[in-house]
Amino acid sequence: MNRARVFESVDRMLSPNGLAELMGGAVESVERTPLGAAHYSGNMLERVRARRGDSASNFVLKRFSIERDWVMRLTHDTQVREAALYRCGVYARMPDEVMVPVVAVAQDGSEWATLMADVAESLVPSGSELVALETVRRFLDHLAAIHARFMADDSLRDPALGLSSLVDFIAILSPDTVRREVAEGRTHPVLEWAARGWAALETEAAPDVLRVINRMQADPSPLLDRLAVLPHTLLHGDYKFANLGALPDGRTAILDWQDAAYGPPLLDIGYFLAVNSARLPLSKEAAIQHYRDSLAARGHAFSDDEWMQMLDVCLMAGGALRLLWQKSLAAGSDLEWWGEHVLRAGDG
Repeated sequence: MNRARVFESVDRMLSPNGLAELMGGAVESVERTPLGAAHYSGNMLERVRARRGDSASNFVLKRFSIERDWVMRLTHDTQVREAALYRCGVYARMPDEVMVPVVAVAQDGSEWATLMADVAESLVPSGSELVALETVRRFLDHLAAIHARFMADDSLRDPALGLSSLVDFIAILSPDTVRREVAEGRTHPVLEWAARGWAALETEAAPDVLRVINRMQADPSPLLDRLAVLPHTLLHGDYKFANLGALPDGRTAILDWQDAAYGPPLLDIGYFLAVNSARLPLSKEAAIQHYRDSLAARGHAFSDDEWMQMLDVCLMAGGALRLLWQKSLAAGSDLEWWGEHVLRAGDG
């Protein structure tokens, strides 16, 4: 296991000497510039270039603050879990198919920052085009590899990791949460978008679907009880194309672990299908089956009855309760497909 590099300050980490420790050779100069890329949670990004001779290595610095980061605030992330997963060696335990680009972390007062290898050239391009079938299958395979590696791993219950509770995982963008944040002046484009989406859903969704959604949002405890008895593993929590990169060596680079949790693996699939649906080159059923086959090939096969019980409750908790509001705002929405699974989960 690689030793975690934890620096006492960002300036120390990004000094020529600090970067030389990470790179294994002398660094002659360091350039730091603000990174203009949008970051939905509100974190600050900076590009770092370390030069030595005629070559340069690029990194991205990410600073975390619970005061400006709505994801941290709404998931009670007091440990800065994206940095804690590195400090506690979880990233180092990832399967060979996966690369988490964090190479060091630093603490500045009460705030943490991560330093990542710059993998921008390998990330899925933004836009509305379908993602290549081979790439999507790779991402599903490698998600299954993570889930298999950490299945039933109780070390993930360690409070030092600060993983999101399943209650926060489900409720982060619920109507009540969004209304409270907006009413208290903690506005953010995502929260405002969700507020519009939930309002629109009242007229777009079938009444019986709305009744199930409203019931589960008002009292998620029955749903949480059903999740509690399912197999648990490490969840990424935000497994979407914007956070994934197809590296030339065949691995998948995975960014943004701020929503990481310990829970049933199909929660990640519910979210993946909900957030990426417009760019999938295969049906949702085919994506689910590909993931299921990949998980089974890694030693975690389930009977059809077990699978369907897991699938419906996790599509509800990981997809519908978090992102059904999006479907009311999207052209060519798959709201009807999600509604069918909501009703099946509601009957469970």
